[in-house]
Amino acid sequence: MKKAVLFCVIVCLAMMLQAQVSKTINTTAGNLSQGLTASEKSTVKNITVTGTIDARDFRYLRDSSAFDSINLSTATIVAYTGSKGTLDNNSHIYKENAIPADAFADRWLIKSIKTPTSITAIGDSAFYGCSGLTDTLSIPASVTSIGGGAYTYCSGLVGTLTIPSGVEAIDAVTFYNCSKLSGPLSLPNSVTYLGSHAFGDCTGFTSVVLPNVSYMGDSVFTGCTGLTSARINASIIGTFAFENCSALTSVTLSSSVDSIAMDAFAYTPLLREISVQNKVPLLSRKMGYFVFGAVNDSCILFVPAGSAKEYKVADQWKDLTIIEGNSGLYLPPTVKDTLLIPKSKKLSFPIKAKGAWHVSCDEDWLTISPTSGTGNDSIFVTLSTTKSYSIRTATINITSANIPTLKIVVTQDTAVTAIPIGDNIALLYPNPTTSALQYKMSGKSIVTVFSAEGVDLCSKTIVDEGSIDIEALPAGIYFLRIVFDGNRTITKRFTKL
Repeated sequence: MKKAVLFCVIVCLAMMLQAQVSKTINTTAGNLSQGLTASEKSTVKNITVTGTIDARDFRYLRDSSAFDSINLSTATIVAYTGSKGTLDNNSHIYKENAIPADAFADRWLIKSIKTPTSITAIGDSAFYGCSGLTDTLSIPASVTSIGGGAYTYCSGLVGTLTIPSGVEAIDAVTFYNCSKLSGPLSLPNSVTYLGSHAFGDCTGFTSVVLPNVSYMGDSVFTGCTGLTSARINASIIGTFAFENCSALTSVTLSSSVDSIAMDAFAYTPLLREISVQNKVPLLSRKMGYFVFGAVNDSCILFVPAGSAKEYKVADQWKDLTIIEGNSGLYLPPTVKDTLLIPKSKKLSFPIKAKGAWHVSCDEDWLTISPTSGTGNDSIFVTLSTTKSYSIRTATINITSANIPTLKIVVTQDTAVTAIPIGDNIALLYPNPTTSALQYKMSGKSIVTVFSAEGVDLCSKTIVDEGSIDIEALPAGIYFLRIVFDGNRTITKRFTKL
């Protein structure tokens, strides 16, 4: 019997405690703390507040360690002037319909806060360090001001960030380390100022559009490792603006860009395309050091028609691969315009296009697929097996309307190393070689070494056998042209290590 009574008591207590976990309080400004009994102040975890509140009530909510969830969605914030608000003990003016500065600063145990839907401002450091918040961030459309550090280190907030159209500035570190905010970030035209580190280490953003920014401070997007593209319409781009955006592949700079500070795009190893709309490159005095520091060597710079010549001699811009015209047809820099292929092989290469294109070849020992298409694609080429004792070449032509033809010259190697010509045998050894190339062929012959680009490097007359000193040549692929019997010619490839 005693056990049954004890069990009932425990159940009743558990039910009472459960009932006290959540509570709704209708209050007037400055009196929220009086809405809870002494025991409720330690047991209520989820609180919903209605009525009017001011900075004194925010201070009570912040300084109480009991609350896991705070719902203020239907409450109204009224003005308060005094020393008992959320800042220090000096007298301050707290405006109506504004989340006060430091409202919940460093309260990392709070899991959910729903703000009043009528707010027009969020104060400095209002939610600074609230790393325990796991809400989907939704800033009311009525907000016109977001203070610096308002959401700094709110690393648990989720969702796509939408900045209300009335906001004009995102101050320093406002969203710094909000690492779970995700998807595209497109700022409204009203935002003209971005403070330093405003979105630093927001690793979940996938793209960013800045349509009307006058000033970008330092490190605004530093460490945003999820960003793959950025469209920037900003007059001033600050130091380290996109530093360490390790997934960034494309950047578009509008004609309004007037200066770019040091290391703005440093350490973006996947950056492949930069499009600029300025017909005249920014002068060096408007470019900081190493703007594109550690950018991949294959990065392409698209410049307006008629401006390539100026960009090719402009400091820093000239270090990129420059292509004139921001649309059309091109091959990535990894695709060389001269390809040397062994005796029999399949190869492929990517093509970048923004319209229809066609591929053809001047030799039938190459088979190409596809021969036409639209947009980006891959071209596959199959070479038939050669039985020739001389190298052979073919030219692949890639065409698109109103765009110069792209050409790739394919050179196929010879069939054998020993080349029988009547009673003559031409031998080259060792191949590859590091210093000297030994040559043997009965009779007199003139031997000439050419670079892969066709430049005549040296020539020598040899009778029967001899050697050619190539130690001074840099490592690479070379060709040996052999002229014998007066006018008969064969060509051999060799490799210098």
